[in-house]
Formats: sequence, structure tokens, C-alpha cells
Amino acid sequence: MKKILSLLLTVMLLCGVSTACGNISQTYADYVQAVMDCTYHNDTAQYISLTGSTEQQAQMLYQNEVHSVVAMICQKFDVDVNSLPESTYDEYSDFAENLLNSITYHAEPSIKANNSYQVTLTAQPLEFWDTVFVYVENAYVSEFLPQFGRIQDTNSPEYADTLSRWGEKVVNILNEHFSELTFQESQYITIQIQPDTTGHYNISTHQWRIVDRFLLGLE
Repeated sequence: MKKILSLLLTVMLLCGVSTACGNISQTYADYVQAVMDCTYHNDTAQYISLTGSTEQQAQMLYQNEVHSVVAMICQKFDVDVNSLPESTYDEYSDFAENLLNSITYHAEPSIKANNSYQVTLTAQPLEFWDTVFVYVENAYVSEFLPQFGRIQDTNSPEYADTLSRWGEKVVNILNEHFSELTFQESQYITIQIQPDTTGHYNISTHQWRIVDRFLLGLE
């Protein structure tokens, strides 16, 4: 996930690592907030302003996050994303967009710790999956387990059709129960910003995966 790297590189090229660009602590908080807004809410204005990126590049960040969330949802509910027809995949994408748009967060001014900067992100993570999992599990046991049990050839058209219908069933359940979405109490997570081997400060892919899991509550 490269969504932060270009932003950090741009900030460092413009400002260097000195105080010439103003309040470094706030600068890091601002760009983390901008990347979050672009990635989660499709609010691209500040991201484009800070990085000099195009609208197309900003949209790519957002769409990559949507696809990532769809993949995580499918994995959680044993849906074969490759078996989904385009129309059903679009339903998952719409659901993911609604999910991302519901998340609130705020990047606090950073502190410097040794050779890294730490930005604290305060947020209310989603609390939804345990609730909806009950409905999905019931649907699987009552409707689809017998169907899968009758199919001996996993390469058959019947198996592919059943996989596709299972994927459609899951997204229908998710949409039906979206109104039951709740949030945990405010929590925080610390994002480490560290220099790489070239000396440019950035946030690792691993760090952003942690942020995704934290905010979305998806494991």
C-alpha cells in the first residue's frame, strides 16, 4: 500500500527535515488526516493540495482501499471473491464505501521519539461483525450447507453457481443489517513515521494494515 509514501516524500521534498516549513508536529498530523480523508471518505481536496497529486491519483487511493475492504469482508465470510459476478461485486463495493464513510477519526499533532515521529489517531472502531456473523452463519447452515454437501465435483458449474449465490446472499445480509452498525468507545492507535534506507520518512504497509484492522474491526 503506497498511499502514504508519495505524500510523505512530497512533504519532505518541500520542507526538508528542518523547521523551515513551520510546525513539523502539526504538518505530520495534517497529512495523516488528509490521507485518511482521501482513503476512507473519498475527500480528496486536502490530499491533492498537500501532495500535488491529481484527482485521478487520489481516486486510485480510494478505490484501492474499497477493493481491499471487499477482499477482507469476503475472506471473513468465506466468499470466493473470484466467483462473484460483476453486479454482485459492485454491491460489495457499495457496501464497503458506506462502511468507510461511517468511520470517524482525528489525527493528533505528532511527537518525535528517537528518529521517528508518532501520530496518534483517535477513533471509534466499528462494532458490527459479531452481530452480522450470526445471521450469515444461520443462512449458511440452513440454506447452503446442504447444497454444498450434495456437490461432489468442486470444478462443476453447479459448484461455481452455488459459490456465486452464496456471495450474493452474504452481501444481501450485510445490507439488510447495516442499520445495526455501532461503534466502540473512543480509542487511539499510534502511527510510526520512520525514515527508510534512502532517508525519506514514511509509513510502512504493515502499519497501514494495522490501521485498517483497528478502524474496521476486521481480522
